[in-house]
Amino acid sequence: MEATIYELQARAQALREKTQEGSITPEEVGGLIADTLALLADVEQTAGSLRVSKVYASKAEMEADTAPEDAHHQPLKAGQLVAIHAEGDSPDNGNIYVYLAPGWKLIGNLNRVAIGEDLGQAYPGTKGKRLAEDLNNERIERTDNDAALQRAIANETDSRRQALTEQAEVLRRETNKAVADEATARDRELTSIRQSIRDMQGNIGSVEGFKHAFLTEEEYNRKQQAGELDPDRCYFIEE
Repeated sequence: MEATIYELQARAQALREKTQEGSITPEEVGGLIADTLALLADVEQTAGSLRVSKVYASKAEMEADTAPEDAHHQPLKAGQLVAIHAEGDSPDNGNIYVYLAPGWKLIGNLNRVAIGEDLGQAYPGTKGKRLAEDLNNERIERTDNDAALQRAIANETDSRRQALTEQAEVLRRETNKAVADEATARDRELTSIRQSIRDMQGNIGSVEGFKHAFLTEEEYNRKQQAGELDPDRCYFIEE
């Protein structure tokens, strides 16, 4: 097991506190130096593994590279990451691989997070399977809810359209009835006026010695132009 930074600090402090000559052995000094260098190497490897060290144009190019180097022409170490940046819509575009020294392992994609039970996906195994099932159930539930909402909207639209159609029909019938009632009332009024005119004509005609005549406007104009109007007669124009 590699020493931690705190253990190395404690060992260095212990050596610093030794003052008697010959009390510090070469094994202690060499061991401290060796463990310190091992820790630094581990830190360097860990830091290097957190970034993409190289980008390949295709998966085939990556797999054919048996001695991969980073952008500074330093050999890749186990645990460092590379990416695929392919032209077009290649399914490998954005894939992230970890170098196994030798070999490669797919661990993800820059463009998407794949949750599932397979290797190369986030949360593989039982946890990934459960998350994938939960996501699938969520998609199904949302799809069903969306479909139910669309049906409700369609039903509401149909109901409102039917209600508007019925209201329009009722309004049309009421309008037609109002027009018909108005026409009937006017016909009755005209009939009453005509009857009053006939009654008045009868009354005028019953006056003894009263010379009169009922003419249409056309007949009156024709007689007037022909000079046939009797100056002693009263003419009534009928409409």
